[in-house]
Amino acid sequence: MPQKPSAASLASPCRRICELNRADVCIGCARTRGEISEWSRATAARQAEIWQNVRARLATAQGVRPEPVDAVRPPDTGYA
Repeated sequence: MPQKPSAASLASPCRRICELNRADVCIGCARTRGEISEWSRATAARQAEIWQNVRARLATAQGVRPEPVDAVRPPDTGYA
């Protein structure tokens, strides 16, 4: 059974830029879909874990180049 958040809940990492990338990670706050849905009912300890995950993802992303625009292809329509 999920635990209720404690009175000492942490501030949400949400930046109101809510869009998931192909890996199901929000481009605004760097949380996974699961972490986003879990946040409001997570304990303060679990929220701290999620924050650690967010920081790790952001640190990893610092050296990553953006995906080239031509790498994003429209769906195959079956027409040549």
